[in-house]
Amino acid sequence: SILSVLWRRYSLEHAFQVASRCGYDGIDICGSRPHAYPYDMDAKRIEEVIGYKEKYHLEIPAYCMDPLAYPFNPASRDKVERDATTDMILRAVDVAAEIGIEKVQFTAGHAGYDTVAAQNRKSENT
Repeated sequence: SILSVLWRRYSLEHAFQVASRCGYDGIDICGSRPHAYPYDMDAKRIEEVIGYKEKYHLEIPAYCMDPLAYPFNPASRDKVERDATTDMILRAVDVAAEIGIEKVQFTAGHAGYDTVAAQNRKSENT
């Protein structure tokens, strides 16, 4: 498969078209705008993605999240940011299930170069 983010300046359907035309068996969907940001994925949008899968005869092996830019980071020292990221990832899991995607991939993040383990444990309580 190939990742749809390569066509991030195009529609998701365009990414499906190119992947199919180039002979790929599947396309991993990027969970960002304009392709498949979790909070944009209502029932209509989910049906569109399922339709692309059928129309272009492509599997969707993974839904790929990249929660490493503001306001998301699963390793943030800030509890509010971590909680928002967790909510977004859980929404992504729900979206993947509704589309029939078996895997959700996301990047774990980084707490910052000046962070030590003791600070991370302390921040869990803030």
